[in-house]
Amino acid sequence: MNSPYLLRGVFQVISGFLRAYGWLFCAGILISGGVFVVGFLYQDRFLFALGCAFLRHLFCGIALGCLIHEMAHVVFICLTMNELIRIELEFNLFRFSVRGIGSSTGRGIFATALSGPIAAVAFGVILSIVFPNSGLLGWYALHLLFLLPFFGDGRALVIGVRNWGSQVRVNR
Repeated sequence: MNSPYLLRGVFQVISGFLRAYGWLFCAGILISGGVFVVGFLYQDRFLFALGCAFLRHLFCGIALGCLIHEMAHVVFICLTMNELIRIELEFNLFRFSVRGIGSSTGRGIFATALSGPIAAVAFGVILSIVFPNSGLLGWYALHLLFLLPFFGDGRALVIGVRNWGSQVRVNR
């Protein structure tokens, strides 16, 4: 296990996510704040509940699901890569992902690709058991779509299966 990279990688995911999508959180807080103010002015409980639901889905559904997904990748990168040079973040408006640079087996690439969606779904199931009426399970179940071959995790699954027992250089 590449333990020096683990904490650094988790911190890198959290700080990179906040840098990439901090504007989204600010917009979400402003929108729900406006809904709260209007609900308070008109004494409307529905608007207050709507603002709370919006924040719950934004932070606990979308953001937390993405963070759990990518942190699971970081943990498995540190567990499965034989030679880990560094962990890179890639993000733009519609994509946020981590990638380990170094070498791994095809089996390790497969496990790393599978870990993110499975961790997100497992967390969503646990969350829906603890909070049965939260309505957040769908956000976590959507992470299974990333296992389709036209997403990064799905492409990594295919590469992992094709190179199951051999060493693979991961540099792009």
